[in-house]
Amino acid sequence: MADVSPMGGKAASLTIMVAVIGLYVLMAGSSQASDITIYTEDYPPYSFMADDGMVEGRATVRVRRIMAEAGLSYEIRVLPWPRAEFRARKEKQAFIYSLARSSERSAHYDWIAPIAKPDMYLFARTDDKRTVSLETLRRGEFVAVCTEKDASCGIIRRAGIPEERLLIGASAGSSEAMMILYGRADLFLGDKRLHPVRVASDEIPPGSIRPALKLDEDISFYLAAGFQVDESFRTRAREAYARLAARGEIDVYEGNTRP
Repeated sequence: MADVSPMGGKAASLTIMVAVIGLYVLMAGSSQASDITIYTEDYPPYSFMADDGMVEGRATVRVRRIMAEAGLSYEIRVLPWPRAEFRARKEKQAFIYSLARSSERSAHYDWIAPIAKPDMYLFARTDDKRTVSLETLRRGEFVAVCTEKDASCGIIRRAGIPEERLLIGASAGSSEAMMILYGRADLFLGDKRLHPVRVASDEIPPGSIRPALKLDEDISFYLAAGFQVDESFRTRAREAYARLAARGEIDVYEGNTRP
């Protein structure tokens, strides 16, 4: 028989109250925000959204290793690059990758760790037999396509192409290669080491595009954070990278062919 005495009723009510409070605590803990939101773009094979909704890619693997070593909870979000950079510069708990290091960006970012080392070439159609050189580029013999607010435009500009021969697109990806294939432009910037991966993933006809000119730029992609981000978070991530590198457990060339 159930206890229906006044004392029994109070005990039952207290038990229920404790259980409810415990449930709220568990729910609050499970919905607790991550330490850091990490922004990147859809830029295979460095970073991309997989079919299961997870962010993957070669740079992503290295970022996850750093964050795990640092003991920081995080969420990775894929956004168009201009929005990713805007949020990374404004939010107090935000990192960003794969960001090409430059003197202009150094005024805004703390460079936490290198995560990829591209080998940058200008690519052309294989059936375009013209010689691509710095001289022909500077004479305006080619139209090159690059991405707005991306390192690619700055790199091609530094090679000396006239501004009127630069076609600026809104976002990176296979569209650049397709613009070359369809004759809307002559050249685009790409990573020679990872070009076979891009060809396969973007279903570009094999053999249709060739590396035409190596650009001698010392470029690295970084995990970075704006200076507004809590310094303790930046320090933990930087020290985590240093430990991984010292143990030989992280390498910007991993998955690539070393030069």
